[in-house]
This record gives sequence, structure tokens and C-alpha cells, in this order.
Amino acid sequence: MLLVACPCALGLATPVAISQGLYRLARLGLVSRDGALIDVLAHTRNVFFDKTGTLSEGHLRVTETCFVEELPISREALLASIHHVESPLNHPVAQGLSRYIESLNLELREEAGSNLRLIPGQGLEFKLGDMKVQVGEGSLAERADDLKALTGQVHERTGKRVFVFIDGRGVVCFVLREQLRDGVGEIWPRLQGLGLKMKVLTGDPDPQLALPPGVELRSGLRAEEKVAEVMRSNESGERPIFVGDGINDAAAMSVARGSIVMDSGARLPSSVAMGRLRGDSIAILPECISLARGIHSRLRGNLIFAVSYNVVGISLAAIGLLHPIAAAFIMIVSSFLVTFRALGLQRE
Repeated sequence: MLLVACPCALGLATPVAISQGLYRLARLGLVSRDGALIDVLAHTRNVFFDKTGTLSEGHLRVTETCFVEELPISREALLASIHHVESPLNHPVAQGLSRYIESLNLELREEAGSNLRLIPGQGLEFKLGDMKVQVGEGSLAERADDLKALTGQVHERTGKRVFVFIDGRGVVCFVLREQLRDGVGEIWPRLQGLGLKMKVLTGDPDPQLALPPGVELRSGLRAEEKVAEVMRSNESGERPIFVGDGINDAAAMSVARGSIVMDSGARLPSSVAMGRLRGDSIAILPECISLARGIHSRLRGNLIFAVSYNVVGISLAAIGLLHPIAAAFIMIVSSFLVTFRALGLQRE
């Protein structure tokens, strides 16, 4: 009935409102070509965040390095091989290690690592000659004593520990420090004020992240564990949104109702995300959700208005109380009204 009696409510006003909404979101800093993102933002009740590269700056800095006394190869050769495999990656840890090794002014020969394999949520592995080299979390350790020997040399009390293992033996410990993005501390009360649940899912086993009450933190997660968390939220009808940047976030993004990637994010999550935060401006997220709710409320109001006046108009016409000329005039006025209400979204 709406399409026939008042096509403007659905055929014109709704597309106009969605396009205006996407334009306003883009002006805030959230870019998307998919109007479905507006619907998800309006209805979500749970927002999941990755930590490294999402809540924290994409740039990590190495503040301390510890080596075991006896290495199977020279330090320079080991560092050069790590630089060779890490430098093409966009992950903050990989870039932090690469910048640190470059700052040492070593002769970075092409120490080729073969059979490179990413270990989701833990690190990466490659072959250097006959040796298996792993770079990543302490969970990769085969012997706990190796970690104790390395961490016992570390003076930094805080910071992310990244280990290097050669054939299962821990040989290097890097300490990297990160900084939260501007505005992260402000988004928690604003999102809570919108009635949203928030949860931080990170592969970092020791995230050292101060969060206010009501914001849940789950650390040391693999990619499949992030997916399970999002799926449980889906099944609860919370229409979750996942905000991330790394390769290990892509699977969770693909099962969430909505997904947003940081501007500096890796290519894989960027390919599955519904929206992109330009300039990594995560602080705008509460405002984007408020805007989407306003758009949804206005569209719902338009449809209710269209149904109401058509029911009344058709009833009056059926009993002979509505002249055809008056009906045509009301039709024109109603079409202008719903279109004006949709265009009015731009000024709100």
C-alpha cells in the first residue's frame, strides 16, 4: 500500500535519508558505501574492540632488548632476518620491531626467511636455513624456563613482551610500549550513556590496559576465540559491532552484524569491514551511533506517518467524504513532507 499510495516515503525519502546519513557519517570520519551500517549502528547493543592498533596507537617503540648469551647465529644475522619478514607487515608489533632494527644502523643484508607462516593471535614462524624461528607471544614457548631466564633480565616493569624462539628455545625478548589513541578514555562513558555494552578482545596476554567499571576485558585470545565471543553476542540478539585493525580480527569482523576498521588497518580486515575510521579517529564512534539512531528514528517516523494518513485517506475516500482533487493535493503535500523530513536530517 505504501509503494502504491505514497511511493515517496519508501522510494524517495528513505534513499535520500540514507545517502544524507552516509554523507554526515563521512564528514564525522566514518566512511562507508553501505547503508546497512546505519541500521547496525542504530540497533547495536554491544561493541567489541581490538586493543593493539585500535584502542592504542599503531606505533610501538622498543624500549629494551635482552639476548641469551649463546646464540646459534650472530645477533646481526638474526635481527636482519626478523627485519626481513616483519617489515612488509602492517601489524603495529611488526612495524615497531622493524623500526627498532633499522635504528641500530646494521648492515641489513637480505637474510631470507622461507616458509613464512602467520600464527593468528600469537605471532609468526619462518625458516632460517635449517632453523625454525618464531617471533611473538610467550605462549609460543615450549619450555617455561626459557621465558623466566629472558624476563628475569628485563628492567621494564610495563610494556609488551615479544619473544624470539629458535627451534623452540627462547633467545630474545623485546619490550615494546604503546600509547592509547586520543579520545579513548572519553568514549567509555559516552557509549555507556547510550546504553551499550563494551568488551575489549585482544590476543595480548598482558594488555596492561586501564578500563572503567562495566567495560570487560578478555586477553590472550586467538582469532577463533574472538569469533566465538562475537557469535555468542549475535545469538543473544545484541547485533554486535566489531572495531579492529589486524589480520586476526578479520574473522570476528565477518561474523559480526557490523564491522569498522581503522584507517591504518591491514588489507584483510579492510576488505570485510562495512566502514572505515578515517584518520583512526575512534573518538567519533559515540557520535556516529547517536547520528544513526536519529536517522533510524526519522525514517521510522516517516513510515508511521505515511501509513497513518493513507489509512485515514483511503477510509474517507471509500465512504465518499474525500474529493479526488483534495486527495491529489494531500498526496502532493504528503510527498513533500516526508522528503523534507528526510532532507532535514542534514541540519540536525
